[in-house]
Amino acid sequence: VAESGNYVPNDLLLGGGHGRVLVNVAPNMSGKSALASAVALTCYLAHIGSFVPAERADVALLDSIGVAKLGEVASASGAGTLGMGSSTFCTDVRRVALLCRRA
Repeated sequence: VAESGNYVPNDLLLGGGHGRVLVNVAPNMSGKSALASAVALTCYLAHIGSFVPAERADVALLDSIGVAKLGEVASASGAGTLGMGSSTFCTDVRRVALLCRRA
């Protein structure tokens, strides 16, 4: 919600000619997590037959909803997996691979 109190709507197109996977890359604090949460919640609401806050939503049948938050340090100490010999990039690739295997 902007300072003026107005909600700024967003749209997202997946499927059709738009692909099956969305890789959301943007600067910190730009709303990546908010977008992922909104899309996941909208898909869930559509599947249980609830109201979907959209002008239009064509949601295909899904067997799972997977969201990976990448690029973060894995521990509060700041060490993450670096102390174990894995870079943040390597850890992120492993997380995405795990999501793809489970899809």
